[in-house]
Formats: sequence, C-alpha cells, structure tokens
Amino acid sequence: MRFMRSRFRLWKEWTKWNGNSWLYKIEVLFGMAHSPSFEYVLHWERPGYIITTEELHRWIKDKKRGLRS
Repeated sequence: MRFMRSRFRLWKEWTKWNGNSWLYKIEVLFGMAHSPSFEYVLHWERPGYIITTEELHRWIKDKKRGLRS
C-alpha cells in the first residue's frame, strides 16, 4: 500500500467560469525524491463538497492503476 505513504496537498478554488462549482486540485508527491509528482484536478458540481481521506486515497489508487494500463 505504497500510496498510503504518499504526501498530498488538497486545496479548492472558486471557479471564475462557473459560479456553481468548486475546483479541487490535488498535488500528489509519491514516496522518494526521484519519484514523479502528479497534479490532478477534481471538479464537483456541489459547492463546498469536502473530500475525505478515504475517498482521496481510493481516487489516487484508481488513478495510478489507470496510469499503468
């Protein structure tokens, strides 16, 4: 479960082009210094939606699985 040790930052910005949406940006820094870093953008239609750590880890895991295939 290497992704569980990943460091990540999650922040949200109010989108200027769509007043009804929050733009969530996740920057994921995997493990060691030579590992690549990925920046993901998540978008929800519900203002103020808060992502949980479990949801974030599940999303990262799915994303990494998709990157391998």
